[in-house]
Amino acid sequence: MSDNHFLAEEPAPDQTSISAALGGKFPLYERVLEAASGFERDWKHYGRKYGWKLKVHDGQKALLEISVEDSGFRVSIAARESEMEELREDPAAAAVLAELLPPGRSKEGWGIRLRVADEAACDRAVALTKLVAAIRLRE
Repeated sequence: MSDNHFLAEEPAPDQTSISAALGGKFPLYERVLEAASGFERDWKHYGRKYGWKLKVHDGQKALLEISVEDSGFRVSIAARESEMEELREDPAAAAVLAELLPPGRSKEGWGIRLRVADEAACDRAVALTKLVAAIRLRE
């Protein structure tokens, strides 16, 4: 079963329900979204098992997805192989990736998952979001 706070199909999450679910962690959520400014945002329901996720994208490819959980939220960043190469060369990103590097590549690239429940985790999520967003905006 998913840790997603919003499993039911109705109603879709809104600012009020997200703020209530995250409580004091809501500002961390807003920081991650700010790091992805300029990208489109759509809430998508992925069925009763996975619930609602906020998809942040450029119209074609997802930059990240956010799932609200009872203890915070999860940020999933989809990075292409070419983006991972750039991230590994960036000293700031390399330090974060050393802690978070997933065990393997997916069919479309790398899936980096971060659970955000405190400032330190939020800092890592914001840093990676900004770096991947900057790469995407250059393309």
